[in-house]
Amino acid sequence: TTIYPASRKQWYQRRVRGDVEEIIKRHDVSRLKRNSEDGYDYTKFNTFENIEKELHIIVEEYSDIARLDVMGTTHEGRNMYALRVTRDIGPEPTKPIVLIDAGIHAREWVSISTIMYIINQVVRNPDDDSLIKAFVDSYDFVFMPVLNPDGYVYTWTTDRLWRKNRAPNNNSRCIGVDLNRNWDYKWGGKGTSGNPCDIDFRGYSAFSEKETIAVRNWVDKQKSKVVLYINFHAYGQLWMTPYGYSTDTPSNEKEMLAYSRIAVNAIRKVRGTSYEYGPVYTTIYPASRKQWYQRRVRDSLIYLLVIITI
Repeated sequence: TTIYPASRKQWYQRRVRGDVEEIIKRHDVSRLKRNSEDGYDYTKFNTFENIEKELHIIVEEYSDIARLDVMGTTHEGRNMYALRVTRDIGPEPTKPIVLIDAGIHAREWVSISTIMYIINQVVRNPDDDSLIKAFVDSYDFVFMPVLNPDGYVYTWTTDRLWRKNRAPNNNSRCIGVDLNRNWDYKWGGKGTSGNPCDIDFRGYSAFSEKETIAVRNWVDKQKSKVVLYINFHAYGQLWMTPYGYSTDTPSNEKEMLAYSRIAVNAIRKVRGTSYEYGPVYTTIYPASRKQWYQRRVRDSLIYLLVIITI
C-alpha cells in the first residue's frame, strides 16, 4: 500500500470508486486471463504476447499509415515498442508528434487497454471519421503501449498488484524499480523511496533502468517535434498537468489548464463521468516524471490521465 500525505490521501480516496481489491475480485481476473492463441480482444484485458501480436498485425494490415519500431529491450529481454501512425508514413517522423504512453506501472492494466483501444480507432477508422482523418493527415501519432513489459507479464503470472519492473537490485533481496520515479529531473525528491523493498523505489541512480533509458533516448531524438504528450495511469478520475515536484508552474500552464477544462467537460458530456483537473503536485501527490518531459519538450502540452478501473 502506498501512503500519501494524510490530507491528499483522504482527498484522493473521496474521488475514486470503492476499494481496489474489491474491484479486482469483481473482475474475476482468472476469467479475464486469456490464452495467447485466442488473439487480441478489445473487450478484455490481454497478455503481453497478444499485445505484441496485435501490434504486428496492425502494421502488416495498415503498412501505409503504421510503422512499428523497437525502442529497446527490458531486463528480461522483452521488446519495448513505439507504434507510429500517420498518413504517408516514412522511416522517421516528419510532422508534429503526438506522443501517448501507458503501462509504466505494471498493475495498471486498463491504461494499456485504453491506449490499445485508441490505436485501434486511429488505424482502423481514419477514412470513416473526419476528425481522425484530419489528425492522421497532420500529425505523427506515436504510441508506447507497454513501458514496463516485464512487470506487466509478472502481474499475469505471479502477482496481480506488482508495480515495478523486474530488475534485481544490488545488495538487496527485493526486486524492481518504480520506473515512474527513475527520471533524472528532481530525482530522489518527494514521492520517492530509497528503499529497494518499497513500491516507489526510485533506483540507485536516475536512468538506472533499461526501460527509462530507452524512452529517454527516443524522446531526446525527437523532442523538437513533440507538441503533445499524454501519459495514462490508473486508477481514478484525474486529468493532470505539470509540475509534480512542487507548486511551481510551467510557462504554458494557463494553456494546459484551459485544454484540461475542455477535455473534462467533453468527457462529462459523453459519459457523465466527472474528472478532476489540475497540477500533479496539488491534485494528487508529488511525482517528477512529467517535469522531465516538460523540460525536454518545452512549450508542448503535457498531460497525465488517471482513469477508472485498473
